Amino acid sequence: MSAQEATSFFEFSEVHNAEFTAVAYWMRIMGRMAVFFGILAALTILRANVPGLIGGIVGIVLGIWTLMAASSFRSFSTTEGRDLDHLIEAVVNLKKLYRLQAIMVLSYALLLIGSFAYGVFVALRG
Repeated sequence: MSAQEATSFFEFSEVHNAEFTAVAYWMRIMGRMAVFFGILAALTILRANVPGLIGGIVGIVLGIWTLMAASSFRSFSTTEGRDLDHLIEAVVNLKKLYRLQAIMVLSYALLLIGSFAYGVFVALRG
């Protein structure tokens, strides 16, 4: 048996499974809330609110990736022999989630700096 085959049959303990199940539970709650509020925000397009639509779409995507990661964490306690595969899948989904959040925070910071610079420029101009 190769090293890769040996690792694909790894099983976490019951204590570990209980922790992963708890994490998955809270991730599912957060994912569902993100999707729900994302849909509500996206519905603001009915009032020609484009930023609300964009924020809603981002919220829905964040919620879906959170739900996907939660599903992978939950798989640790409901499957046998594939725990490391599910762990890697969960980490990949978390990486997507945090990358999008980082992009959002950086975009907001740039917008804030730009707004501040514009305000200073207008004030100095007179």
